[in-house]
Amino acid sequence: MATASELEESTPPKTQSTTKKIAEVLISIAPPCSNKDEALAAYVSTTGYQDAFHSVSLRDTSKGIYHLVPVEAFLYPTTHLTEKDGSVILHSDTTVHDRLNDEEYAMTDNEIRKVILRLAGRITPDDFADEMIEKARRAGDTVKYFRKRRMSINKDLIVAMEEVALEAIGEVLVQMQLQFDKTKESEEELPYDEQTKREEPQLLPGPTNATSAELLSARALIKTPVVSLFVPQCIFRGGGLDKAQEILSKLLEKELSSVPLAWENMNSRPSEYADILEAAEKAKRPVKFIAWGSQWMPRVDRKDLLKRNIQRFRQTGRYIPAGAIGGSLDRIESLRENAEEVAKFLAKGDEDWEKYMDAAFARLAGFKMQSDGTVVKVADCRTLLPPFHRHKRSRQFRGKREHSGSD
Repeated sequence: MATASELEESTPPKTQSTTKKIAEVLISIAPPCSNKDEALAAYVSTTGYQDAFHSVSLRDTSKGIYHLVPVEAFLYPTTHLTEKDGSVILHSDTTVHDRLNDEEYAMTDNEIRKVILRLAGRITPDDFADEMIEKARRAGDTVKYFRKRRMSINKDLIVAMEEVALEAIGEVLVQMQLQFDKTKESEEELPYDEQTKREEPQLLPGPTNATSAELLSARALIKTPVVSLFVPQCIFRGGGLDKAQEILSKLLEKELSSVPLAWENMNSRPSEYADILEAAEKAKRPVKFIAWGSQWMPRVDRKDLLKRNIQRFRQTGRYIPAGAIGGSLDRIESLRENAEEVAKFLAKGDEDWEKYMDAAFARLAGFKMQSDGTVVKVADCRTLLPPFHRHKRSRQFRGKREHSGSD
């Protein structure tokens, strides 16, 4: 266990020059869909590395965490798939319909399916909103705070969904207009007899319900041909996190020290990046935190994160349940608040306390940051009581004594 004096000696790292020999280990502290890639690249571009950095995340171990399922299986959930379709997760002839009836998967899979149906124009905005509100009510949260948070998250999801649905419709209409204009231009150059043989472009048949997308192609609106089904249980039980940490540790051992390495995950708890700090300590690499709310990664509201999630789904097929995004955002905000409190404590009256934020994030995980940005482990983060202020602990103990005396 670290002594108070050891922890208080943390000093802010010096500004790294572009001529430094040892590149940093970059650790992101951010919720999903916070544009971590862009934030890391923006920071690296200021350090003289010309945007060159090696990133490691759970995507590098996605074999067990993400499973590809054809989007048609969610549009038509009784579809039977085989391993040839890449549907390993739907084993033993299991269908999406079966998963929707399974309590373990019903909440997340049903949300994905409703997003797909709304994108395709097969359900109306009111249908989607009613489903999401009812989903929040059925969740069965017994604590008032979590009930309110879940309902608030789903209301944000409803707004985000409609914004993306309108974007998708506009995108498809523009593409169709461009295609029509191109066809019209080419026809003007054709002989008259060939022009008469050409058919007018026809809209692909789409859903029949009365929505603004009813005459557009469902495939064009959804865009992604597959759903990259996220299995959160595999992060820990499936070893996904351990594998990603192992990849980074090996890179720290083998990679040239002139190449920055990024641990690009949420890291919403100190325990999630403590092992990376330990690996950086062994490699004698300086550490830099690219954190939510910093100049590299400005905050956006929860609705915008959910909107980015749906936009990314159209591009990649990857969808993170809205509740997971909302929950991680709360943890990230709480972690940052703790780090800010620790940074102000370490600053000892220095008004420019933000320069102590890297040292504060390290300290929350039980590491002391040196002036050159390297770290030394001085405590196990699991045994520390955030934010580790002696005066806070003394108040807690005093409160207990006062309470015991009143009994």
